[in-house]
Amino acid sequence: MVEGATDQRFVLLLQDEGHCTSSFAALVVIPADAVDIPRELAQRHGLLGTGAKQRVIAFSREIEGASASDGFRGVVDQDADRFLSLDHRSAALCYTDHGCMDAYVWSASTLRRLLIQFQCEASIASPSALRSLYASISRVCATLAAVRIVALRHPEWELKVHRSTSALSVDRGTTRIDTAAYLRQARLRKGIASTVLAEVNQLDNELDSHDPLDVMNGHDLLWLVVFVLRDLSHLPRRAIDEVTVAGALLSFGVMDATLPTRPLFVRLAEWAAA
Repeated sequence: MVEGATDQRFVLLLQDEGHCTSSFAALVVIPADAVDIPRELAQRHGLLGTGAKQRVIAFSREIEGASASDGFRGVVDQDADRFLSLDHRSAALCYTDHGCMDAYVWSASTLRRLLIQFQCEASIASPSALRSLYASISRVCATLAAVRIVALRHPEWELKVHRSTSALSVDRGTTRIDTAAYLRQARLRKGIASTVLAEVNQLDNELDSHDPLDVMNGHDLLWLVVFVLRDLSHLPRRAIDEVTVAGALLSFGVMDATLPTRPLFVRLAEWAAA
């Protein structure tokens, strides 16, 4: 069981690839919404929130409690759990290797295909230009992860992740975010803006020591990629929407022949073959 339909599509597409192992291809994958999991179940297990992730965790615990986990595995995104001292893993539940399932399809190679698909060839005049653009998008994802983590650590601040692009820019092949401007758009309560900015900047600096793949959020990644493609392409904005770009990300990302060797997929394949 995975969190959502996008995760399900990723696994289904990967199973169709020639580099997918037969045991992994035999897995039956379903999203949380395909099963009637009462939101109260998450509350019963003391989980914060009743979203898809919490329901997968709660359902996995119920399955394990009924000693029926031999034929079931739940997979959820790591998200910010490690930074909140949370660990939900169990015999029936696995974490993604990275911060989110979407990180498996994010690579410089995938970005190159996206740039070509959406007619941004001029922005990849050299391999170094591609690497720079890829690294900068990934780094902005880490900054947004810092915002998310601080929001979870300090719910009393009512800090919200938003989708105003006024703080974003693409300059000479590098994607940037003005963190202070982004936080101003979050409409924080009076008197706490400087404190929130200092906390976010401190954590953002700490995240420099982490692989951006391990902290990124899939929604942030998609939002940024759409912004960059719209900025670099001459196509109409309506031709570069989140649904279209999300589908291209999945289709291009599953071409990575190394995916079956990632620890999570190896564990799932071994479990399926047992």
